Amino acid sequence: MPLSVQFAAFAEVGPSSQVLDVGCGLGALTGELVRLVGAENVLACDPSEPFVAACAARHPGVDVGSVPPSRCRSATTRPTRRYCRAINK
Repeated sequence: MPLSVQFAAFAEVGPSSQVLDVGCGLGALTGELVRLVGAENVLACDPSEPFVAACAARHPGVDVGSVPPSRCRSATTRPTRRYCRAINK
């Protein structure tokens, strides 16, 4: 079983979830999240501009952005009401 599938299962991501993928990298987990909840319910971020570009190219419709590492960390400790799951690998 791919690690991205295991992460999503561990985080109990379901069809009605809205998910923040912190440190999305090239988008392996992002792809699994899109499969589970749809692109409109996934926000992905990474501090690396090349990774952000690669993830956005792989997953059209996902809001992918670059943020400093400190903001990535705070996103997982203080999720907003919009996201019921914040995943930091």
